Amino acid sequence: LCAKSLGTAPIETKVLVRGNPHTTGRTVAPGVPSVLGNTEFQANSAPHEESPGLRRAFAEWLTEDENPVSSRVAANRLWQHHFGRGIVESSDDFGHLGTKPTHPQLLDWLATELVRQDWSMKEMHRLLLTSSAYRMSNTFDENAYLKDPKNDLLWRHEMRRLSAEELRDSILATAGVLNPTLGGESIYPPLPRAV
Repeated sequence: LCAKSLGTAPIETKVLVRGNPHTTGRTVAPGVPSVLGNTEFQANSAPHEESPGLRRAFAEWLTEDENPVSSRVAANRLWQHHFGRGIVESSDDFGHLGTKPTHPQLLDWLATELVRQDWSMKEMHRLLLTSSAYRMSNTFDENAYLKDPKNDLLWRHEMRRLSAEELRDSILATAGVLNPTLGGESIYPPLPRAV
């Protein structure tokens, strides 16, 4: 609930010394950790009916054009979802301890394309799924393997595990009983009486 709707001042936040809730330290204001490049994040955004506006201010700061990290991370996650691993393989660590991108120009282009598409995930999925890299065969080529055993240059499409939904749909499609129409009634499989 918003502090305004409760008729009280915002709750003061204090640092917990060594994580102990009984030992409080200095008072802190909302913001971004300086290690993330605490540039012009304004925590004093206008309150809304449901919240004091801090989340919205943070989201706007996170996705502004001058902050390319968010779009690069999102583009890398999308790539990882479809290709099994990201352009930056350590998708949880874009810092100095993480791996370098295999294709930095591609990652930058995908990040700018994501912003240009107004952060439309649907358009980005369409872009990746219609790319020649995604539609590439999984055929093994010994010469390519000797030059690039980890397949960093994407000379073939790597095999990956199917998600539960993909597995179910592929079984139904193979059996010829997949219904491709959207919507419909929910499926209620029979359950044993004990369950």
